[in-house]
Amino acid sequence: MAGDKTRPSVFITGTSSGIGHALSHYYLSEGWIVYGLSRRCSEDLETYEHFHHQSIDLREANGFSERFLDILPHGQTVDLVVLNAGVLGHFGDVRETTIENLRETMMVNVWANKVIFDELRRREVALRQVVAISSGASVNGNRGWSGYSISKAALNMFVKLLAAENPRVHFSSLAPGLVDTEIQETLCNLPIDERFPALEVLRSKRHTPEMPSAEDAAILLAKVIRDLPDQCASGDYVDIRKLSEMRNNSRATR
Repeated sequence: MAGDKTRPSVFITGTSSGIGHALSHYYLSEGWIVYGLSRRCSEDLETYEHFHHQSIDLREANGFSERFLDILPHGQTVDLVVLNAGVLGHFGDVRETTIENLRETMMVNVWANKVIFDELRRREVALRQVVAISSGASVNGNRGWSGYSISKAALNMFVKLLAAENPRVHFSSLAPGLVDTEIQETLCNLPIDERFPALEVLRSKRHTPEMPSAEDAAILLAKVIRDLPDQCASGDYVDIRKLSEMRNNSRATR
């Protein structure tokens, strides 16, 4: 399959739902070629001529590197990579979380991205920008986030190390803020537990402008992603909420 060199292209993981699905829609509507990776393919995305999908379960490290980029030609140029696929894992105290659950969470949220990046390099895919979807949970240490917090913190450092090793590519970890996805659905439906006040915060913000739908969030995310090379150093962790505050403060001082 030959790439269309007249169109910008993006490679997105986790395109079946949530942010990955919404970003795929956005970029396709803007005329981009989208290479998608997820366990299942969304029928609505398949209707686009320039959507190319590979079904892969990122929990299974052994063997998927040999076939997961069949959609992407050797030597192709990709303008943007969005490492979005992730799982919540067990929500609760670390002592209640099994090693098996932690291992699976780390595999999907961190190590699958290494396999993906290694394969991109092996196939000599030319990259310009890589954005890993992180989370405020990677830095705030709120009780209950367990393996999710640990994995996202590790993801931030993984991206920082990749940036040091690949100076010609701009890398960043981006926390997208509160977005109403399947993870939020799961969290907001957990039983009330006074040990985890963060859950009450999420419930209070759901169905309000402070927690937009993935489709609405994708418009802002795409704009932020476009500007990241001019807004931060390669390898940085950026929280979209603090980025907005920085812009507002900058305007106020002019």
